[in-house]
Amino acid sequence: MRYPPALTFTPAASCVYRAFTVSITLLLIALYAVSMATQGQLPTENTWLVALTVFVCIGLLYDAFKWPQGSLRYDQGQWHWLRGDQNIAGTCALHLDLQTYVLVSFIAQPATPQLFSKTTHWFHLEARREDPAAGRHAWLALRRALHAPVTLAENASTEFAAKDVSHEKRYG
Repeated sequence: MRYPPALTFTPAASCVYRAFTVSITLLLIALYAVSMATQGQLPTENTWLVALTVFVCIGLLYDAFKWPQGSLRYDQGQWHWLRGDQNIAGTCALHLDLQTYVLVSFIAQPATPQLFSKTTHWFHLEARREDPAAGRHAWLALRRALHAPVTLAENASTEFAAKDVSHEKRYG
């Protein structure tokens, strides 16, 4: 089975994700302002809910406006996250694909497996607008790699095992 072509994709800041988080924050601020206007005072019965909402909004805005670090590399069915001088192996899972925007989780596989040692990193990736020709080719290669089956090596070993069993039935 052929693998998608090897690629290295460096994420840029996602305008879609930033616009989404800002709109959610503005919507929550507007709802709270309407609530204050209808009651004529600062509502105190749901202070914990307001504090939780503020905390979530700050977390979303922080996550949306931090600059992504490193690059994602795909080669022969293997995903790597190149961060500084580290080359972290792992698996990528596609969670949302909107043609020009994808939400991907990268699950790092530790060198020595331990309980709770896997870490997940989320990437909000979108097609680049700066260089349409080169950016389109890189974007299509990235989407092809993300949609490729993740169990290619496992399928190959099970196919080999199935052929081995059928060989034993015929000649064994």
